[in-house]
Amino acid sequence: MVCLYETILDNIREIIKKNKNDPFVYPDWNWFGYKLTLFMFYKSHKKGTPLTIPNWYDDTIWSNWFDHVMAAMKNEFFDATSPLVLRCLQSPPDEIITTLAFEATPEEFQLEFHKIIEEEVAKITPCPFAKTL
Repeated sequence: MVCLYETILDNIREIIKKNKNDPFVYPDWNWFGYKLTLFMFYKSHKKGTPLTIPNWYDDTIWSNWFDHVMAAMKNEFFDATSPLVLRCLQSPPDEIITTLAFEATPEEFQLEFHKIIEEEVAKITPCPFAKTL
């Protein structure tokens, strides 16, 4: 799903470019990782709920995804703990974190996330044929 990753990353770049009023400047992959994390978290929680480490006995989309990301990070970094993984997902310090998180995401959610990001781009990109007053 490298193609899909790059397509989403291009869309994130477009969102960043159009969002000139945003006082925070982060790399595109950082925004990608953050948005993906929120997307997966809110699959199991109400909007506005703060990000939390899932309980070990939970069987939710968030807890299953978190476990997959944590396993991928442990394979890569060996010292990954739940608090460290959550901090890295909230603000990925390197693109490898975003890549690992995306690869740990089931394909159906990758496609749904892609659709949401494309819709966000469409909202901020004016139609070239629209008449201006």
